[in-house]
Amino acid sequence: MNRHWVKLEYPAVLQRLARYTDFSGGKALALDLAPVFEIHEARDRLALTREGRGLLVAHPEFALGGISDIRPYAEQAEHGITLLAPALLEVRNTLLAAARIQQVLTRLELQFPNLADIAWRVSPLPGLSEAIAQVLDDRGEVRDHASPTLARIRHDLRVAQ
Repeated sequence: MNRHWVKLEYPAVLQRLARYTDFSGGKALALDLAPVFEIHEARDRLALTREGRGLLVAHPEFALGGISDIRPYAEQAEHGITLLAPALLEVRNTLLAAARIQQVLTRLELQFPNLADIAWRVSPLPGLSEAIAQVLDDRGEVRDHASPTLARIRHDLRVAQ
C-alpha cells in the first residue's frame, strides 16, 4: 500500500470495516479493498453499499450465519485429499446457508437489484449438500446406510451384541 494511504490511515479504516464482516472470507475481502479511480466503478460500489445498508435496515435479521470459508476444503478436494467429517459438515452447512441467502436476495430483487444480481451468480450445489447429508448425520457420524457394506457390518454387530 502506498505511503499516502497509510498517512490517511486507510489500513485502519479497512481494519474497522473488517470487524463488521460475518466470516473469514468477507474479512479477507474487506482487508484487500483498494480505492478505485474509475468513476463508474466507484458509483457501482456505492450503489451496492447503499443496497447492503438498506437490506440490513429493512431486514435486521438478515445475516450470513452458517457460512464458512470453505475454499481450503475445495482446494484439498481438488487435489484428491479426502475430507474428514467435520470439514464435510462445514461444507454442507455453508452450501445450505448460501442457498438460503440466495433465496432471500432473489426474492427481494425489486428492492435490491444489485445484491440479487450477485445472488443469482451463486451456485449452492444442492446435489453436493444432499450427498453429504445422505452419508453423515448432523453430528458428523457416518449413517448406517452410507454404503451397503457398512449397513451389513453394523447390522451384524447389532445382532452379535
